[in-house]
Amino acid sequence: MKNDANKVQKLKFTGTVKYKSFEGGFYAIDTADGGKYHPMGLSQEHRRDGLIVEVEAQTVPDLLTIQQYGTPIKILSIKVLDDSQISNKDNRM
Repeated sequence: MKNDANKVQKLKFTGTVKYKSFEGGFYAIDTADGGKYHPMGLSQEHRRDGLIVEVEAQTVPDLLTIQQYGTPIKILSIKVLDDSQISNKDNRM
């Protein structure tokens, strides 16, 4: 029997980029309904804590990260919806 958890899934969602300071620091995208995503290769221009974005992505099955936070995703497209909530958290990455 095949495990559907190992299949690539396409996603479309709106979320907030968040800087997480644990496990060496990284950026995540959290949604209002509790979704937690760990984008692989988030561009420098989108690494701003508090940035609200619309994302089209696909899951990256079988990928484990040291952060162990959310679902790993590969971003296919990303659009800035609101940059008025950006904080001064660590934006060096």
